[in-house]
Amino acid sequence: MIRRIAIATAVAAVLAGSATGAGAKSQRSVHYAYDQVFSTAVRFLRIDEGDTITETNREAGYILFTLTDDGKEYSGALELVRRDDAVAIFLRLAKRPSYMERGMLARLEQKLREQLGRPRRERPAPKPENQPEGGTPKPSSP
Repeated sequence: MIRRIAIATAVAAVLAGSATGAGAKSQRSVHYAYDQVFSTAVRFLRIDEGDTITETNREAGYILFTLTDDGKEYSGALELVRRDDAVAIFLRLAKRPSYMERGMLARLEQKLREQLGRPRRERPAPKPENQPEGGTPKPSSP
């Protein structure tokens, strides 16, 4: 019986934590060059958002910062991950609701568009080897 109560308490704590968004991590992908995204993200956090940047590592792809909201300080982490044709941006704000992360990511994406123009388009899907430009497949050789 005690074990059931402990499990129920643990499940309730997990559900309560996810309902508040505590420890959430929000993500977006953008189709700009990695170095452009990193530089723009640093300017965005420091200048536009007024956050204090505590550590950056371009090669490892992260920016650690402190966000001040209503006189309280909260730690934040912005991670950049290179993908085939995009950069994935992950944002985590400690003890803040996930809608704040999503709002910051939307503002960062807007800044990228304003400063860098329209994102490069996704690469078209590769054509099968045996299909010429016209779309009719070449006969297979025996």
